Amino acid sequence: FCGQGPQWFAMARDLLAGDALFRDVVTRVSAVVQRVAGWDLMQELARDESTTRIHETEITQPAMFAVQMGLVAVWRARGVEPDFVIGHSMGEIAAACAAGAIDLEEGARIAILRGQAVKQAEGLGGMIAFPISAVQAAEFLTGLEDRVGIAAINAPSSVVLAGDAASLASIAARVTALGLEGRTLEVRYASH
Repeated sequence: FCGQGPQWFAMARDLLAGDALFRDVVTRVSAVVQRVAGWDLMQELARDESTTRIHETEITQPAMFAVQMGLVAVWRARGVEPDFVIGHSMGEIAAACAAGAIDLEEGARIAILRGQAVKQAEGLGGMIAFPISAVQAAEFLTGLEDRVGIAAINAPSSVVLAGDAASLASIAARVTALGLEGRTLEVRYASH
């Protein structure tokens, strides 16, 4: 289960419109969101592109959880039962729920509260994924260790750096000069 970052405008719309089981799970999560946070998840998922708030942390995290849990229900209904699950960052909440360690309502509540807590760090940095090794990343961090760090090592040639925006931009320019491109994650804070 992924963390925050791969969400997009209109995600899950086809499943919400065409799969009753998926829609039921998302609706159940939406009821928890309404009760705990006071906003309507179904309304947020239905917004048009000019008004979407899907990249706002307090919206993203419960929305991603709802979509992930809806997918779990659909997979299970089709006979797909995992032997194990794993989650990255906020995806750990969905993994815990899929594994049966917590129920859907508790998972939704945790996702909501986590989104609200992380929102307080918005504007204090960012995250960029780079197609470089951890060793290369460490070289780019020289002199910036107090402002940027390795947030994740996703593969031998894939790292995510997190830190203040100016330092990340400086590193991105140096990586680009080598003919490589970073990908800014759709988060408004430095995490991990």
